[in-house]
Amino acid sequence: MIGRELKRILQKPTAFVCIVVYMGIMILGVESDLRARYEIGFLNLFWVTENFGVTIFIQTLIFPVAAAGNYFDERKGHYDWLIQMRSGQLRYCIAKIVSAVLGGIILYMISVILFFAVCVIFIPEVRHGSTVESITNLFQSKECFWYRMALSIGYYPTVIVLAFQYSLHIGIYVLLGLCVSVFCTNRYVFYAMPFLLTRIGMYIGGFVGLYAYIPYGRELLADGGWGVCLTRNLAAYAVLGFLYYREMKWRGING
Repeated sequence: MIGRELKRILQKPTAFVCIVVYMGIMILGVESDLRARYEIGFLNLFWVTENFGVTIFIQTLIFPVAAAGNYFDERKGHYDWLIQMRSGQLRYCIAKIVSAVLGGIILYMISVILFFAVCVIFIPEVRHGSTVESITNLFQSKECFWYRMALSIGYYPTVIVLAFQYSLHIGIYVLLGLCVSVFCTNRYVFYAMPFLLTRIGMYIGGFVGLYAYIPYGRELLADGGWGVCLTRNLAAYAVLGFLYYREMKWRGING
């Protein structure tokens, strides 16, 4: 059931639009560097566009629509009740949660890979600057986790691992959209709520990790932020997943 739900997410036209839009936003974030044709590596470009661009705002708008919008569509004509009667409510909820999170992460990673591809095709200097030594220019240290990883497994695999770390918080935005979709009957409110909730989360101190975790300080020298990143994101997955299941239980009882 999870595979079927994931396939539905990735085959929707919305998924293609999501990938293209996010790739374009990432390019705009480093447009001045690309136009100047600096020999800046993939990892440096990715770091700049994710931390200093507007991607954090766009993520909360497009990924929940693409990955969590299926349930909103299924509510029409109570089609979701029919599926739950056939498969069971718990199994249905687990499939929705897992497929939505995986769908959001996959769409994000595809966008990032296409971003790298466009950069290297049109700006050959990017490829020339994609060296292990270029990581020290970003983190100002040869003791940082990402530099040591690049020496161990290579530069390009390290870039993919870093992008995957950043993709984990996409699951939070998608689950927020899934939770909202249980009671929301207006499509445009559903589109806007993950963005509004994450902004509120930012203003009250990033409650349950409602923004991208950025490793800093000693964490870069130790584990690259993986410890805190995994802890915060998995905790948020658990809280939001449980909330979605309780919402579905309540809706099943009260209609």
